[in-house]
Amino acid sequence: MMKKLSLKIFKNKKFYFIFIFLLISSYFLYSKIYKKENSKYILSKVERGNIEVKISGSGEIIPVEEIETRAKTGGEVLYVNVREGEEVKEGQILAQLESKNIEKAIKDQEILIKNLEVSIESLKLNLEKLNFQYQNTLRGDDYNKALNQGILALNDFYNFYPNFIEDIRKIYFYKDFQDYNNNLEYYQSYNPLFAGKSQKLELAYNNLKSRYLQLSDNFKNILEDSQTKEKIIENSYNLVLDSYDLVNEGKEILRYIKEDLVLKNAIHEKQDIIENHFQKLSNYLNSLGQYKQNLFEIISKINSYKDIVNNYDFDKKNLELSIKQKELDLEQAKKKLEDLRDDLNDYYIIAPLSGILSKFKIKKGDLVVVNQSVGTIITNQKIAKISLNEVDVAKVKIGHKVILTFDAFPDLKLEGRVFEISPVGVEDQGVVSYDVKISIGKENKEIKPGMSVNGEIIIDKKDNVLLIPTSAVKSDKKGEYVLVIKNFNTQEKEIEKPIQISQELIDKKYIKTGISNDEFVEVLEGLSEGEIFIFKVINEKIPQNKQQTNPFLPRMPFGGRK
Repeated sequence: MMKKLSLKIFKNKKFYFIFIFLLISSYFLYSKIYKKENSKYILSKVERGNIEVKISGSGEIIPVEEIETRAKTGGEVLYVNVREGEEVKEGQILAQLESKNIEKAIKDQEILIKNLEVSIESLKLNLEKLNFQYQNTLRGDDYNKALNQGILALNDFYNFYPNFIEDIRKIYFYKDFQDYNNNLEYYQSYNPLFAGKSQKLELAYNNLKSRYLQLSDNFKNILEDSQTKEKIIENSYNLVLDSYDLVNEGKEILRYIKEDLVLKNAIHEKQDIIENHFQKLSNYLNSLGQYKQNLFEIISKINSYKDIVNNYDFDKKNLELSIKQKELDLEQAKKKLEDLRDDLNDYYIIAPLSGILSKFKIKKGDLVVVNQSVGTIITNQKIAKISLNEVDVAKVKIGHKVILTFDAFPDLKLEGRVFEISPVGVEDQGVVSYDVKISIGKENKEIKPGMSVNGEIIIDKKDNVLLIPTSAVKSDKKGEYVLVIKNFNTQEKEIEKPIQISQELIDKKYIKTGISNDEFVEVLEGLSEGEIFIFKVINEKIPQNKQQTNPFLPRMPFGGRK
């Protein structure tokens, strides 16, 4: 029976699935229980240094007997500095083209940069002011002062209000005139436009009296917490506004009666009562207006406090974004200014090599076009001609410094300058390349035509800037960052050696980078000199106990395991 059951189980596909699942699970469980990952870190310091961005190319040395001088841009010849047959030196100005437009563009760009710098400074000051206001506001000095001023004002107001509300009752609802239920009914009878005013003002009066009694009772038993004070100041302010409207509407009715009597040149038999009512309403209106103004200023101070606290994060982020945008605009404006200044150099026709100016085809007032040949120089110099692909050649400009090395002389390094970039590329097996010609600054007789040469063109360079290794920079959706070590007393001997560090000491810092090469990257923002960062992470999986074995694997004969 058991034998049949065993055969049945082994023939069941579910059994094999469960068996395989258990084996896999046991393996991962074993890995988790008996092995752990040990991370070590190689640290480094943020340091200042010089960085160069280079483009490399290879080619050969070629002899030059004569070379054409070409205009790098078009325009009218402003002046000519040489004559045919004269000896010229490499880099000498031969002629200048009219450059008013580009000079104006440069001045405009300089003004734009100045305005952007002022704007950034202003925004930073506003951010400092916002932070100061926020920190000052959090102390609550102005807020508590406003609350106390409000309580003092209400103390005076609630002493004033009982006499006021009683006088209003007498003015509006006493029966000083026969055949009318109250004074308001009599007053509104003077003008059909005032019909219904008596009932409206009576309802308003009763509502105000009820609110006053409730608020007055609340004020007598006011608590010390700020929310209670805020609430009663706000409710009392609304009471003042509605009381002001109640008095103002009654006063306007009486004003009409007084003006009507003047127009008719008449004197009312109860002129004294009318004058007395009008004067009292005018006085009460002035008093309520003063309470309204005082409480409005106090509530504005309270709201200003709340606005600063509630809007701080939004306002801070908005200012920070504005600063970043302006800084980006400034960076682009500086780049454009740099390009314009480079373009301005194109308006000077310069001798690419030293020699004799055998031909010079232009004079003052002539118009030249881009790449037009304007003269010929006879020379016996040798130059380097290297090849660059279409991506690299776009980054190279006339005048860029070049470091030249030679296969034939491994220890020899010569400096040169780019003086010509071929405008037309040559395609070879689908790859387009451009010739770049380089003058050799110092003549060396060992260098022969036809020798192979390697050129490193320095397209950008910065001195004394913050640098970190390129491999230390990571990135995520928020941007580029570096893992720095905080509150960690790192010994000099521990720098660039693998050490263990608690995860609590590792912090992610987002940075803004500048130029970079294969080794280093410039840090514009986010790090300071001397700060310690993680240069490299070394992860090792090590067994906790070499004697432990996986208990889930089947045993081999004689106590061993597979």
